[in-house]
Amino acid sequence: MELVPRGELARERQASADAVAALERQLKLAKGERAALRGELGRLQAAFEEATTELWGKVQRERARAEEAQRSAALLKSSGEAATTRLWAKLDKEQKRADGEQKRADEALQALAHMRSSVHDARAELAVAQERAAMAEAKAKQFASAAPPSVVELAQVRAKLENESLLKHAMKERLREQSTWTDALAADNESLRAEANELMVLLADAEAGPALDTADDLLTILGPVPARRSEVVAELLAENLLMRCGLKRKVGEDAAEYFRLGRSLQMQGSFDLAAAAYRKVGPEIGNFLAQPGPDGRPISGPDFLIIGAPRAGTTWLKRALSFHPEVMMLAGEPQFFAMTGALGPEHYVTRFAKTGARFLRRDRKERTPARPQRPIHGEKSTTYLSMAEAQISLCAALYPKARIVCMVRDPIARAWSHIKFDGLAEFGGDLRKLAEQPYWQSLEAFIRHGRYAQHLARWARHYPPEQIHLVDFARLATDPDGVYRDVLAHIGAQADPEPLVPEQVNQSIDAGPPERLKGALQKAYEKERHDLPWLRAVMERAATDARRRRRVTKKLRHAIQHNTRVLAEVRQEQ
Repeated sequence: MELVPRGELARERQASADAVAALERQLKLAKGERAALRGELGRLQAAFEEATTELWGKVQRERARAEEAQRSAALLKSSGEAATTRLWAKLDKEQKRADGEQKRADEALQALAHMRSSVHDARAELAVAQERAAMAEAKAKQFASAAPPSVVELAQVRAKLENESLLKHAMKERLREQSTWTDALAADNESLRAEANELMVLLADAEAGPALDTADDLLTILGPVPARRSEVVAELLAENLLMRCGLKRKVGEDAAEYFRLGRSLQMQGSFDLAAAAYRKVGPEIGNFLAQPGPDGRPISGPDFLIIGAPRAGTTWLKRALSFHPEVMMLAGEPQFFAMTGALGPEHYVTRFAKTGARFLRRDRKERTPARPQRPIHGEKSTTYLSMAEAQISLCAALYPKARIVCMVRDPIARAWSHIKFDGLAEFGGDLRKLAEQPYWQSLEAFIRHGRYAQHLARWARHYPPEQIHLVDFARLATDPDGVYRDVLAHIGAQADPEPLVPEQVNQSIDAGPPERLKGALQKAYEKERHDLPWLRAVMERAATDARRRRRVTKKLRHAIQHNTRVLAEVRQEQ
């Protein structure tokens, strides 16, 4: 019988004891995470119950208002047949309004029920995690009382604990997303209620307001332009403005009148109203924008837009596309939709017509491909990404089928590259001096350009996500040809057999921003993500919310228009 040396046996025992101690520490950490997850689940349940209680209170108040209106109608019924007719009209209006509120409340309750189901699923997952933790605890006790485990067994236990940790992290992320969705739903309901009140006041004022002689008199009644006006409010206001200007007898007869109204509003800076008027034109909008090109074919504007972000490879992409035989790029950055007004869309289209003449004359290097039936027009303006909602709405109203290309980059590296590009690198270590710069060169402006999720959510509310193509700046260094081919496929250009892709991609090679600036940027982007799957998910959620909001506001619009007609009839009888 071969004897094991005493020293080697002691080392094996010590290693086994260390492994058991490490396993016990990991078990304590798992218990702590389980307790934290229980607390977080309790807080979420309390918030859910509070939201449900508040929503039911609002529904009961709306029902009380409808009952009060019915009692008022009953008391006034004895005043005569004419008064009875008016009161029944008012009662019908209040009843429909209550029905609309009840329907929205039902939709909110359905969403809350879905969230309750998700919380139930999270509880089930938590129970599974607790069971697995108990099994791990039992396994640890078994290891402590049994013979020293082997290295393979220790590795298996460690892998199980790592899987438990990953599962708990995923559950925390899911619970956090459910909490965020609940807050967004409550805010959206409040927004819809405020929009209904705004529509009632707007239509009542439109019926009682004076008639206008020309479209130039619109400034007298527009007043301050709000930061964000919903599409349904803007469209109703545009309709009433057109009727009061005396430009037509019946809304919807003549698209040319709506186009002229949209042009006037755009030149005055009322971009949301201009977008509403352009949307009334419908599919014929391209015919009103078209101008004859140098070859006789009509040109109406861009087929695709490169919207940003600044210092994320947009110049490289524009240069690459300019070498393609089918693509015609505008020189410079027009910034047309980001301007404050004063120019109509014909000035923008004229730039494409003039560039088209140069496109026909330019000479390709060592090749003369056949000219396409129609060039693919595009332009690059990096300020488009961070534009206001009204300006994005104007762009979508004029060019609803345009393809959008957006390039993103690590926000900290992008901000530092932008600061250096503007010649402010010497102030990188002094945040106070950066704050004293004009707004477009301030630290706040540099940070704002990197909030990709906020900007892309606004674009996704007006363009379908499938029309928006995202490009990661990091991919340019490893696969520039692949980026080039993907963009060509997105804009509808044929793959170039000999792509003239620029060889050099401008990249920073310094050590990065100073420590103080880096710390400020890290704090600003603490909750920001720039990976493409996350940004696509953000766009999908924004597009879904926009579609749901359009459905609700469309029904709301019809109901309020009916109520306004009833109100006008009652006023005439009085």
